Amino acid sequence: MGLDMYLSSHQEVGNKLVYWRKAYIIHDWFMDYASQNKIPSGNMAAIPIPKKVLENLINKCIRVYCGGFTAMDKEFPVRQWSKPIPEEERVIPEPGMVVLYIRDPKVEDNFRDIVCSIDKLQELLESFDWENETLYYIPWW
Repeated sequence: MGLDMYLSSHQEVGNKLVYWRKAYIIHDWFMDYASQNKIPSGNMAAIPIPKKVLENLINKCIRVYCGGFTAMDKEFPVRQWSKPIPEEERVIPEPGMVVLYIRDPKVEDNFRDIVCSIDKLQELLESFDWENETLYYIPWW
């Protein structure tokens, strides 16, 4: 058991356009979107996803990918990702150097889920028939 997540052109799981398994960071983002827009959500609830919302998710994934973990709390509605890095363990980066502090395997999983979603979502954004169909997010656990 666990969380399976789909983007579908139907209000049931049958037509899986995009599939995630236990991508909790993406699920939290969709749940916050539903909550902010007063859309009923829950197990097997089909949440309509307009094109602009999918574009917003793609842009947030790209920002996290390009900016490392420093942008995540601002870009995604997540709880504490990892513990603060003690002063003595911090690295002073040289110009052009990127430092990612990964102290928690869950952080690595979330980052992987975000990065792997970019191509799938961009392909869907371009190929989906937005004028004649509705895209739905469906969580199933």
